[in-house]
Amino acid sequence: MPINKCLSTQRHFLRPLLAPDQSWAGVSCTYWPAQPPAVSESKATHLHVGGSPLVRLADSAGIAALAKKLPMVLPVSTDDLGVRDLARSLPTNTPIFALPAATELTAETIAACSALRQRGYQCARDIAQAGQIGATPDTAFNWLQIDAATARNELPLLELVRAHEAGFNLMASQVTTPQQFDWLVSRHFALLDARFIGQPDRRQQTPDTARLKLVRLLSLVIEDADTREIEEIFREDARLSYGLLRLVNSVAVGARVRIVSFRHAIDVLGRRQLKRWLQLLIYANAESRANEPNPLLTLAAYRGRMMEAICEHLSAPADLDDFIDAAFTVGIFSLLDVLLKQPMAEIVSTLPLHSAIEGALDAHEGVLGTLLHAVRASDANDLGCASDKLDALGVAPGVHLDAQAAALRWASGIGHTQPL
Repeated sequence: MPINKCLSTQRHFLRPLLAPDQSWAGVSCTYWPAQPPAVSESKATHLHVGGSPLVRLADSAGIAALAKKLPMVLPVSTDDLGVRDLARSLPTNTPIFALPAATELTAETIAACSALRQRGYQCARDIAQAGQIGATPDTAFNWLQIDAATARNELPLLELVRAHEAGFNLMASQVTTPQQFDWLVSRHFALLDARFIGQPDRRQQTPDTARLKLVRLLSLVIEDADTREIEEIFREDARLSYGLLRLVNSVAVGARVRIVSFRHAIDVLGRRQLKRWLQLLIYANAESRANEPNPLLTLAAYRGRMMEAICEHLSAPADLDDFIDAAFTVGIFSLLDVLLKQPMAEIVSTLPLHSAIEGALDAHEGVLGTLLHAVRASDANDLGCASDKLDALGVAPGVHLDAQAAALRWASGIGHTQPL
């Protein structure tokens, strides 16, 4: 049974944003439900749910740490604009305050956004139809946020060109396919929604046999095989060795010395930590050009770390000894079907997994399966479903928010070499 009780308040759902090279370049935030549930005055005081969800976001220690690393797109209302300590714990260059398209640009609203710009903050306007770009003052806004389908199908291309020439930064939401991403990049969009990363690429339906051979490595790692057996695989494949060393020397590991071999990695990290990096290695090796960003690896790492952090606040099932490690594994392996282009049921049947992990991956069974269901629903923008699953587990909104923030911060450092 979970040990947390859910609070009757909004949840914050965080989502990575990509740069044109598909590296993680920012974070967007969405509130669910959009309007906070009604609570009595006494209950509101007891739960500390009064005030803007943006203020509650800024009070999170996890968000404060994340904000030092990545810019954050934060939805605001016209009421929020009048709050002096709108983002009191966030650096001025971090928040991008985004107004919805339906917001009327009154003189008061324009003045409030202009004042924020003068204080060093950034402001975005959501664009829903033709004509809104030309009516957006560049003194008040420096970002335009546009739905991917709207940008491609409804806005005249000349409007996008003029927006770029006028100095507006372009941000794309609801990017659901690689084709959309490529088109938007060619139109100078600087920040792009990453939800398509976790979806199968319909352009590539044939199982990748080069990747399937790595199932053998996964099996050895899961079974905690002898070091010599695993080391032999690395001797057979130079790309595999390079991929491992690039991972374990990344900023996310934080090793104090540069790791130069598989055995050295065991000595420095220990077998338990190295096992985690070996689980991620199957994604790292998927990159034919190893020096480029690998968004699928980063997303897998994010899922693993977030599920691990949340499960630290839940009671472990009686039949699962290594609950926290199992949560990390479920998150990491939850994208194997996307990577290998095979049904998840076929993949897990070839791996020596604990039944709780297999059931979670294939059928959303048990505590881990319910949590994975919430993660997948969030990535698919089904925030109502995600919130319901988190409520069922008893995951408090604050725990969920801090887990997301910590995982985003950690995963964004993977693949970036640690300076020594």
